[in-house]
Amino acid sequence: MKDSHVELYAHIVWTTSGCEPTITSTVQPVVYSAIEHECTKLGVALLAIGGIEDHVHILVQMPHSVMVPILMQRAKGVSARVANELPGGPTLLWQRGYGAFSISRWDVERVARYIANQRRHHAENTSIRILEPA
Repeated sequence: MKDSHVELYAHIVWTTSGCEPTITSTVQPVVYSAIEHECTKLGVALLAIGGIEDHVHILVQMPHSVMVPILMQRAKGVSARVANELPGGPTLLWQRGYGAFSISRWDVERVARYIANQRRHHAENTSIRILEPA
């Protein structure tokens, strides 16, 4: 192949420290906006974002020049910083780790729907338990 072609998709999820419900309805738009902005700065295509009060899911298309640990360090760092600058809001701390899962281009729409419907999945107990021990 004369030129490189990179098509990498990842479903990434991370939780608040202690799984505390600190991503309130006031904090959530600020956190999501900060994550979206950081993805844009890195050249990462944010295809979906969602979650509930204690965790965030994102679906991204990664460029060849960005590694997942760099994306996570920057997205978690900036989102906590801007959330914690909100007057009277809860302190947002992220757990150290995260889960990152590669997905096929054929699963992008399905995973994006899953992320968009996080509140319903958790209410109906139909969420996928990917970060819990077996």
